[in-house]
Amino acid sequence: MAILAGLVLCVLAVGSAELAWSAEEDEPKSNRMVCGECPEGYATTGTTSAPSICKEDDHILVQCVPLGSKLLSVCGECPDGYSRVGSSNVPSRCGTEDGGLMSQCQREGS
Repeated sequence: MAILAGLVLCVLAVGSAELAWSAEEDEPKSNRMVCGECPEGYATTGTTSAPSICKEDDHILVQCVPLGSKLLSVCGECPDGYSRVGSSNVPSRCGTEDGGLMSQCQREGS
C-alpha cells in the first residue's frame, strides 16, 4: 500500500511540473531587456552598452518587443512579415550597427 501511495505522489508531482512548464509557454509575450540579441519572435527597439549588466560578449543590452503589432519602430531592418514605411538614423537609440538605422514598419496585410 505504501508503494502505491508513493507512486501516486510521484505521478502527481511530475504532472504538476508538466502543467507549470506548459503554462509558461502559453503566457503572452511582453517587452523585455536582454543581453546580446532579442529572442526569436521579438524585435529590437533599442540598444545600450551595459558592461555592469551584460558581462559577456559585447556588453550590449537590448530592448525587445514581441512581434505582432500593426506598427513597430525597430533598430535595423524590418522583421519578416513587415514592410518599411519610413526610416531614420538614431544612433543614440539603436547604436552604431547599420549606422543607427531605425525603421518604421507596418505589418503586411494590415
